[in-house]
Amino acid sequence: MKTHVLLYVEGETEEVLFPKIIQHYRDNFKCSDVVFHIENIKGVGNYKGKAKGKLQQLFQRIQKEGDELKIVICSYDTDVFEFKPNPPIDWQALKGVFEAITKKKNVFLMPINHSIEDWLLTDIDGLCKYLRTKKKPRNLLGANGFDKMSHWFKQHHKVYSKGYECENIVKYIDVSKIISAYHKELSCVRMALGIKETQQ
Repeated sequence: MKTHVLLYVEGETEEVLFPKIIQHYRDNFKCSDVVFHIENIKGVGNYKGKAKGKLQQLFQRIQKEGDELKIVICSYDTDVFEFKPNPPIDWQALKGVFEAITKKKNVFLMPINHSIEDWLLTDIDGLCKYLRTKKKPRNLLGANGFDKMSHWFKQHHKVYSKGYECENIVKYIDVSKIISAYHKELSCVRMALGIKETQQ
């Protein structure tokens, strides 16, 4: 019997970044032999429809094969929810819908604070290598991680947009810096891999 984990991500950058994070954990810690499914739903709004359908399909297939769906992780950028009286997703309600499908309390939320660009910016050295510059920015201008990266990239005659060049950018990122900076946020990934807190 195989054990499966479903990780929902919002976009292409996360789809490329999280396998590197998971592999780093596998390489450096004693991990359970779980099968990770990373599902890009392409926008937080698709949690309401597309994500439910994907979960139903995967859960039915796993059950048919006699396997177990251990954990469902829903990752999302928090910037679209900040300071909004009526956020686009009611996460507790969504958890209830998903857990009705899996028939157990195994759905966890993983907020990405504030956006995936903020996570990438933990490795300035790696981004400098991508931009082919040795000059680190003194101050990153912008209201959020996306704005900061866009402004910085523009100075080096490159365009930053979500998903664009994400494979090439992530290739230069040292994920151990992200894992260190966002240790708390990644707790459910470690749980899914069976990493005990005493191992870290």
